[in-house]
This record gives sequence, C-alpha cells and structure tokens, in this order.
Amino acid sequence: MLPRKFIGKQKSGFGFCLPVCIVESEVQAMQALEDVKKAGCNALVVYLGNFGPEISETLLAQKWSEQTGYPVMFVAAAEENTAVLANDRGDAYCGMLNASYNLKLRGVRAYIPEYPVGTAEECADMIHEFIPVARALSDGETAADFLKNKYVSYDWKKSE
Repeated sequence: MLPRKFIGKQKSGFGFCLPVCIVESEVQAMQALEDVKKAGCNALVVYLGNFGPEISETLLAQKWSEQTGYPVMFVAAAEENTAVLANDRGDAYCGMLNASYNLKLRGVRAYIPEYPVGTAEECADMIHEFIPVARALSDGETAADFLKNKYVSYDWKKSE
C-alpha cells in the first residue's frame, strides 16, 4: 500500500504512472515489464519487500534497461518491528545487498539512494528525490551532465 504522502504528491502533478506489480518469479517479472511499458512509464522504481525474490526483481530491471534505456531505482522496506532483531540492520539490508550484487552481475546501472532502506513514507521521499534524476536521464542527459547542471561547480584554485 502506498502511503498517503506519496499518493498526495502523485496528485500534485508529478506525472506518475503507477502500475503496481508484485514480482515473485521470472514469469511475473516479464508480465510486470509489459505492464510498465504499456503504462508509458519512463522510469522504474523497484521496492524490495522483506524476503523478496531479488533475482526476479533484478531481471525486471535488466530487461527494462535493455528494452527502454530508461532509468531504474531500487529501495527497500524497513523492518516493521526492530525490537526482535539482534541489531538494527534486519533482512532488508541483506536483500538490498543481494539486489545490488545481482544488478552488477547483470550489468544494470541502477540508482540506489545512500540509505536505501526505509519506511513507506521514507521510501516515498526517496522516490521524489529520484524524479529529477529520472527526468534528466529519460531525456537523454548523461549522469555527468545532470550533476554539472544541478550543482554549481566550485573552483578550488580561487579559494587558495
């Protein structure tokens, strides 16, 4: 279920298309790919649930990148009850580690936030931070161009 904050931002004119697809197998990954393409999306966000099938989800990202050339982002669900964990890490970090390893093996350049595991609200915020990146990359701008245009360069020689 998407948090109210995310749905509210969606209605604010950000232009989301939201075919929500649950991917638990390679067959479902291919079905999800077709659903997302039919919806006319120009970026993909994969939200890893706890104990998710990262292999199928990274297959979806690979096929999406190969067939569309559009960007993909990965975020993960935080543990609902951290009191039962030996430490605060939980299995979501393990899933994200597994997904990032599989993405590298598949040659997929995905956007993964610095702290990619969060509550639904936190993940919604991460997705909103991804929007300008996705728009720039979807329009053919390179990552280097995006960073150059987004951030003011600092001339270190002038400060000495």
